[in-house]
Amino acid sequence: MKQKAGLYFGSFNPVHSGHISIATYILEVEICDNLWFVISPQNPLKSPIDIAGEVHRMNMLNIAINNNPRMKVCDIEFSLSKPSYTINTLNTLKNLHPDIDFSLIMGMDNLQIFKQWKSWEKILQNHNILVYPRNKTNVKPDLQHHHIIVMHKAPLLDISSTNIRKLIDKGEQYEQYLPPGIAEYIEENKLYKKIL
Repeated sequence: MKQKAGLYFGSFNPVHSGHISIATYILEVEICDNLWFVISPQNPLKSPIDIAGEVHRMNMLNIAINNNPRMKVCDIEFSLSKPSYTINTLNTLKNLHPDIDFSLIMGMDNLQIFKQWKSWEKILQNHNILVYPRNKTNVKPDLQHHHIIVMHKAPLLDISSTNIRKLIDKGEQYEQYLPPGIAEYIEENKLYKKIL
């Protein structure tokens, strides 16, 4: 029997407690044997002020998963051609790990625009999609498919990396939204503070 791994794609800029809650839930209900956080590379069109460097985001994820043997940080997209299309990443991972069945993890908001993704039909044919709830989003009926598992009981992800970055820049409290050790890393490395 093949091992099942969930792929949680994102910028993780920074990783926050909501990300870890979703990952923990998926492992607790045994939808997947393992969960891989797949870090999206830095967008060359965005200012470095808006997004922390790849190594910083990878370091923060490693701190956040706290040596959990069922969680892994995956930097495969750093070495793939840009822009990084999910279908290319999935094909690469499938070739590297033929013994693993990969599922895609996404928020309800991404499911709504899923048909805009490159080769979305092929993704749906070859991979399960695990969907967690987001505020103010509804699934369109035509996206209800047997490869899509909507995790209604998953924690509601109502924390935004964007809002956390804004709090940091304003000098307001943000630590409560982050896993242990992340706020200290951000402060030590002076991340997300704009230089005027």
